[in-house]
Amino acid sequence: MRLPGNSSPFQVQKILRPSLGLAGFWGRWISLGVFLTVMGSPSRADFQSLHQETFAAIASVTGGYVPLTITATPLPDRAFFGKNAQIPIEITSPARLDNQNLTIEIVFQILDANGQALSPLNGIPVQTLLSPSGQNALRGSAIIPRSDLLGIRRTGTLHYFFRARQNGTDTVLTRVNGISRAPAGSPSTTAPSDPFEVAIIDTLRVPVGPQGAKVSVPDLFLNDGHTAVNFDPGVLSNPGFLTIHQEDVNVWPSGPRGLAPVEIYSFNLEDTALLRSAQLTFSYPSNLDGKVTDSNANPLDLAPFWWDSFEWRILSRPAIDTTLHTVTAIATHFSTFALFPSGGVASADLRPRERIITPNGDNVNDVACFGSGIEDIRIFDVRGRRIRTISGSGLMSGQLCGTYWDGRDDSGTIAESGVYVYQFTTEGERISGVITVAK
Repeated sequence: MRLPGNSSPFQVQKILRPSLGLAGFWGRWISLGVFLTVMGSPSRADFQSLHQETFAAIASVTGGYVPLTITATPLPDRAFFGKNAQIPIEITSPARLDNQNLTIEIVFQILDANGQALSPLNGIPVQTLLSPSGQNALRGSAIIPRSDLLGIRRTGTLHYFFRARQNGTDTVLTRVNGISRAPAGSPSTTAPSDPFEVAIIDTLRVPVGPQGAKVSVPDLFLNDGHTAVNFDPGVLSNPGFLTIHQEDVNVWPSGPRGLAPVEIYSFNLEDTALLRSAQLTFSYPSNLDGKVTDSNANPLDLAPFWWDSFEWRILSRPAIDTTLHTVTAIATHFSTFALFPSGGVASADLRPRERIITPNGDNVNDVACFGSGIEDIRIFDVRGRRIRTISGSGLMSGQLCGTYWDGRDDSGTIAESGVYVYQFTTEGERISGVITVAK
């Protein structure tokens, strides 16, 4: 069963599947005997649902011809830099499989913004193991290490294709019409004319609105979490746009104890505003041992900070998922946020750093900024009378930080000069402190 005019032993049948209906992801995957990859390109980067297509093939294995299908999830057409490129793979067959006579490698090359090659073609074998489901399936991942992609960390393109070898016969598979073959035994130094590609980007702009939305940032690691913003219904005032920009960590100041940032993102809303807090998720790069890439830090030590134009401040207490490699925080304002391996966040870290405020309207030291994700803040005078209650779940417009005290009482009048006591609660713990108002 050989294709006419081609020495590769494949007979291919195209099967169209219905839409996945998974908004927020490029929902296509392709399965193709002896290998496959993505076909086509979405017209926008705003996470619309796309169709799913499956290709089944018959390929030779030891002992004769048996059905063999290899399934993989394609990389997005555009992605942020930061992680290993990782594509999960599954090989299935009605017959028993082994990984001795079938080998697959991902072959890649990086190019600059002008299309000039920054590296030679590099092939990396795909390691497969028997699936726990039985002897008729193999599972693995095609992995391109982050360190091999540093040349395009700001901009550029990743080209890749797959080379399958079975019983000494090579077949190159790329994206022409979904299936593309090269003559058996093609030299590994020969690149196909139409490889799969991923453009590395650092900015994403998507429409958002009061109806709620979850915006996920595409990256190269497909089977872990993603940097994302989650707006519940009613969080945004009206339709607008969210822009997410990945910053260069090398040009920003260090954080607590001189630590270098792991990731930095700037978030900006256009034509809309936050009415309540939003949920931010930051995805961090991880080594095989679970430690944070580059810093080798324990991920449980990661904490989210925001830049106040002078220094980094704690954003909120994080929820850390070491399986999905994510850090989730609450934001009552949007600005520039970073992850630092600072050793975690205590309730007391959400206190305002300002000890004295001068609420005279000159935009200098006018307010005291509290951390996000805290319950109601109560302000008392020295006689114990409560003069102000600030909702930790709501926002006040006109300042960089979302939850703050501007020195005013509940009637809107600036308090008299003097010392005031604040109290707030987070995760059942009550925190107190003092702030001096100086008119």
